[in-house]
Amino acid sequence: MRIEELVKKNLLTLCIAGVALIIIIVSVIYIEADNSAAVSAVYAKNKQYQKIVVLYNKLEKCKKTKKLFSNNLFSFVQILKKQGHLNGKILSVTPLLNETTETIDIKLKTLNLREFLYLIEKIDSYNNIDIKHFALTKNFTVPDLIDLDLVIQKSE
Repeated sequence: MRIEELVKKNLLTLCIAGVALIIIIVSVIYIEADNSAAVSAVYAKNKQYQKIVVLYNKLEKCKKTKKLFSNNLFSFVQILKKQGHLNGKILSVTPLLNETTETIDIKLKTLNLREFLYLIEKIDSYNNIDIKHFALTKNFTVPDLIDLDLVIQKSE
């Protein structure tokens, strides 16, 4: 009987060891799968970061290529009028009191889409002229056109 008891005991020990080994193997597989997902997430974030860096570098390059407007903002409005795109469209140009920066309010009437985009593009072409506020309203006499109230500011 002693041999049978030893065999049963060894068999029971082997079964317990086998179950423990299976639990360890399953745990390792689960941890590895979890790590794999984490590594994939890190790679994805890294790719997003690289795209952001590329876009940021393009933006910085664009900022460096833009020119600075050296005259006052009234000269800027005169240039727009001389180029003929906004001739007869400017109702008023009013300076706004600001001790630190030069700011003006421009009121324009009956602009079409091409003229509006031209104006925005011209302002955007200078690195030191910013749009602080604009309000579009539909022109009452010609519904396809807009009236524009635009506040621009020149930074130093």
